[in-house]
Amino acid sequence: MDGSVSPRSSAPDVREPVTTSAPTSSRADARPAPGPGGPVRTCVGCRGKGARTELVRLVRDGDHPRVVVDEGRSAPGRGGWLHPSQSCLELALRRGGVVRALRLQGPVDTTAVVAWFESGAVHGAASASAPGRSIEQSNERRERVDTPMGTR
Repeated sequence: MDGSVSPRSSAPDVREPVTTSAPTSSRADARPAPGPGGPVRTCVGCRGKGARTELVRLVRDGDHPRVVVDEGRSAPGRGGWLHPSQSCLELALRRGGVVRALRLQGPVDTTAVVAWFESGAVHGAASASAPGRSIEQSNERRERVDTPMGTR
C-alpha cells in the first residue's frame, strides 16, 4: 500500500434518509369500492352484498336485548344489514346472523323486526331505496347467490 487513502474512507458518511410509509392493510385493499348506490354492506341473512340504500338496518334497542329496524339508517351503535325480504329475515333468524352481527348474547327479542316485515313497511322501504328494482328482482338475484357455503 502506498499510503494513499481510499476514496471510501475519506468520503463523509452520507446515507439516504429512511422514509417510512404508513403500513397498508391487506383488508383495506380487499374492500370493494362504493358503487353507485353508496357503500356496500352484507346481508346478515343470505350473506349477499348490496348497496346501503337497498338494505334495512337493524339495531339493538337501548339496554334491552331487543332488536328493532332503524328506518333512518343512522341510529348510534352497532348495526346489522338485511335485504328487505321475508326469506332473508328467516335465514338471519334461523342462522343467528342478527345476534352475531350485533354481538348480542342470550335470548334476543326480534318481534319488532318480524312485525315490521309483516306490516308491509318493507315494500315501502324497498321501493323508496331502490327505485329501479322490484322485490321480485331482488329475490331472484338472492336466489342465484344463495348457494351453500363450502369449507376450504
